[in-house]
Amino acid sequence: MNHRNVKIESQLLITGLQVRTINTNEFNPETAKIMGLWEDFHNTPLISQLSEKDPFIYGVYSDYQSDENGEYSVTAGINAVNTTSQDHNLQEVVIHPGNYLVFEARGELPGAIIETWQYIWKYFSAPSNPKRKFTSDFEKYISETEVDIHIAVED
Repeated sequence: MNHRNVKIESQLLITGLQVRTINTNEFNPETAKIMGLWEDFHNTPLISQLSEKDPFIYGVYSDYQSDENGEYSVTAGINAVNTTSQDHNLQEVVIHPGNYLVFEARGELPGAIIETWQYIWKYFSAPSNPKRKFTSDFEKYISETEVDIHIAVED
């Protein structure tokens, strides 16, 4: 699977809907929250506020309790610069500057994203690979079949 190094120079503020979850809950349809989060997001006016400057939808993973086994927050949103909504249900989250490994999910969604995340977990379990920072990781939706998953790594 293709991946590349990217350095993000300045923080990016994302506005959207947010849930708190844990991976073990996401593997059970009765306790999973992320799929419902995306369904709710697509019913907000945020989609209509995408701009030519930043026409992307983001899925941001943040506020990690510990690592991939602990609780974390997921925000489905857009660049906050684009938003004019006064919806009080919206949350803001920061994508932190730093070094990221970017993994390319290509194909039918959400299957391609799930497959890529499985690869990412396996990739970072190898002791010879870089270590995750667990600050902010994010999915950047390029098109309906292309998503770049950015994982923050230690310098």
